[in-house]
Amino acid sequence: MLPLQGKVTNISDKSFTFNTIICNEPKELQATYWKAKDLVEGQEYVLIGDLDNDYLYTVDQHNIKDYPSV
Repeated sequence: MLPLQGKVTNISDKSFTFNTIICNEPKELQATYWKAKDLVEGQEYVLIGDLDNDYLYTVDQHNIKDYPSV
């Protein structure tokens, strides 16, 4: 599992696009989260999940303001 910080866009019921940095390179990942509709467009989050190519399977999410250690 990998913690990543980034912004969410294109939110639907259970998926969204996650813009983050991996190895100093900007990356746009497709992501799944069963409560995706609770996320806020353009807000930064820390997501913890499994990375599979350009897809992030999220298992938990945190507002970056509540999780400053990552």
